Formats: sequence, C-alpha cells, structure tokens
Amino acid sequence: MSRYLSLAFIGEGSTDFRFLGTLLYRACFELCLASSQTVDIKDEVTKIHPPSRVLENVVSEVKGNEREYSVVFIHRDGKSSYENALIEGIQPIREQLSLPSVAVIPIKETEAWVLADRESVMKAFSGVSDTAKLSGTPEGRALEKLPDPQKTLNDWYFLSTGRKANSKRGPTLFLEQIAGSCRLSELRKLPAYRRFETELLTTLKQMGIL
Repeated sequence: MSRYLSLAFIGEGSTDFRFLGTLLYRACFELCLASSQTVDIKDEVTKIHPPSRVLENVVSEVKGNEREYSVVFIHRDGKSSYENALIEGIQPIREQLSLPSVAVIPIKETEAWVLADRESVMKAFSGVSDTAKLSGTPEGRALEKLPDPQKTLNDWYFLSTGRKANSKRGPTLFLEQIAGSCRLSELRKLPAYRRFETELLTTLKQMGIL
C-alpha cells in the first residue's frame, strides 16, 4: 500500500519560506521513513501567504484547494512566547480549516533554527565547516534566549567571511542551502523544534501514515 502527501506552508515572509519550506519537507520525509507503507511526498512544499496577504484571503486560498493538500504547516514566530503565537497566530487559521495542520513556532524567530547547526552555517558561508571562530557564542537551547537571532546570524556571517551583511549579500542568500544540509539532530536541541516535530509525528499517526 502507498500513500501520497502534498504539503502546504502558510508562512510570514520570503525569508521564512526560503528556510522553512525545505526544512519542513525534510522533517516530514525523515519521519515517514518509519512508515510500513510507501509514502510519496510531493517534491515541493506549496508556499502560501506573502506578507501583503490578509488572513481571510489566505484561509480562502487553502480552503479552495483542500483536495490538493494533505497537511498544512502554519508558521508564526514566537516573539513573546510559544503560547501567544499559538493562540493569536495559529488558532484563528486552524479553526477555519478541516485539513490536518501542524504549528511551526520558532522562538523568537526562524533565524534561531537557522543557527542550530553551526557547522552547516559556516560551511554555507565560507565552504569550510570551521566553527572555531564561533567559540563562546550561544548554541543549543541557548539560541532560544537570543534577543535578536537575525543579528547573531549576521554576526556569524561577518566572522566567517569578513564581510558585513547588506541587502545584496548576506545570510539570506544561503538559507535554502543551510535548510538542506543542517542536521536535524542539532535542531532537536531546541525545545520549540522538538514541539514541532512531536506535533508532526502525532499528525502523521492520526492520518494513518505511521
């Protein structure tokens, strides 16, 4: 017996799409390896909700294509707390959908997840996975306590390349590469990622995939 999965992703902006689109696919693919069935996952996650879109239009678009999607990932950054992002950003969308959904809530920003595998980050920036220059910088669950993960990512870019990030060059150009190469085992050191993965695992079991 085989199952087909098509994934949709309601995000907040282009930066999140670049990193999370690839990461969410990988997370789902890895969990599905444990299935007793053959699971075929559509190669590309459908990305919904550019920043200018309003909630009503986003929900309408998903509901209008419900037959095309198996699971909807709903992303909000947990700037103040996981619970606030869930209640204020995720639930209003979930309540209007009949599809299985999974909350994606990095603390405090998506960049905290980007920073999780420092070897992958440094290799993307410079071609060498040398983390010696990052000695003393936060890692693991401490990344969720960073006041500004984006600034830390920019700092790592400077330490790696000797160049300051700007609108034409910087970490943003490497997000898809990092998402494709980062070790999920490193991401699991972040409590928010573990909550996401646990919810995805539960959802796949409820769907009869696992």
